[in-house]
Amino acid sequence: MAQLRGRALHGRTAWLLHRAVHLRRVPTWDRKARVLADWFLAGLLKREIVSMGALEQPRAVFESFVERELLDGEGK
Repeated sequence: MAQLRGRALHGRTAWLLHRAVHLRRVPTWDRKARVLADWFLAGLLKREIVSMGALEQPRAVFESFVERELLDGEGK
């Protein structure tokens, strides 16, 4: 819910107003276009699921893959 000049806004109208206020504060047209594209794509696509462990140790997955590849290569 939002209040604009004494009028209560609900639902989609309040949501669009909220987004417009945030978009207005983005500094350049290039960034505004990127934010709009991101919002549009987020509405169409599913959320990305990322393991938090992968964020804390981003090289761990890569290193374990390389180790497996090296071990598989030695057996050939």
